[in-house]
Amino acid sequence: MNRLITLVSGLTLVVVAVVGCVDAARDDRISGAVLFGLLAVGIAAVTLGAGRGGVVLRRDLATWVDRTSAVTGESPDELTSRAVSRLRAGFGTKQDNK
Repeated sequence: MNRLITLVSGLTLVVVAVVGCVDAARDDRISGAVLFGLLAVGIAAVTLGAGRGGVVLRRDLATWVDRTSAVTGESPDELTSRAVSRLRAGFGTKQDNK
C-alpha cells in the first residue's frame, strides 16, 4: 500500500512539474522551463527508484555473504534473507522475555 501511495504521489508531482514546464516555456521563461523540467526528471527518478529496497552492506558483511554463499551453495539473496529473518526472530524473542 505504501508503495502505491508513493508511486501515485510521485507521478502526480511529475505531472504538476511537466505542466509548469510547459507553462513556463509558453511564456518564454526558459529558466523556469528548465527548472520545472529538471524537477520533473528528478521526481520521476526518485519515485521509480523508491521501492527497490536495496541495502548497502559493510565490506566485511559483503565478504561474509560471498564466502558463505560459495560454501553453502545458496544465492547471496537467499542467504541474506535467511540471516535477516533469524535476526528479526531474535529481536521478537528478546522483547517477549522483558
